[in-house]
Amino acid sequence: MAAAAGIDADGLRHTVTAYNTAARAGDPDPAGKPAEFVRPLERPPYALLDVSIRPSFAYPCPVLTLGGLAVDEDTGQVRRPDGTGVPGLYTAGRTAVGLCSNSYVSGLSLADCVFSGRRAGEHAARHPAVSTIDKK
Repeated sequence: MAAAAGIDADGLRHTVTAYNTAARAGDPDPAGKPAEFVRPLERPPYALLDVSIRPSFAYPCPVLTLGGLAVDEDTGQVRRPDGTGVPGLYTAGRTAVGLCSNSYVSGLSLADCVFSGRRAGEHAARHPAVSTIDKK
């Protein structure tokens, strides 16, 4: 797998060993994966995703500004620095979700928009925001 991906086999082996050791011991993932998703990698199939940034002749600047907003993953609500949601303020599309891999291709964000827009809309419908203007 390392050879097919063009990465250092010893480095991959070390990374997987450290991850599995932590997972089996119930320790935090060395790379920061959230605890609820940590499971030992014990049997194939395995997959690697290339999320590297490499310029090419056809795409000399493979960088886009995406996201930047802290978002509640369950509701789509924009979060304040203290982690609480801002009532009535939601985000959708690439500002809310998504990760480009092997560069951005126009149109691929449609799924991000549909998923995150639906998530935000459902939460907003169940939790209508009351503005401070309405209270006066």
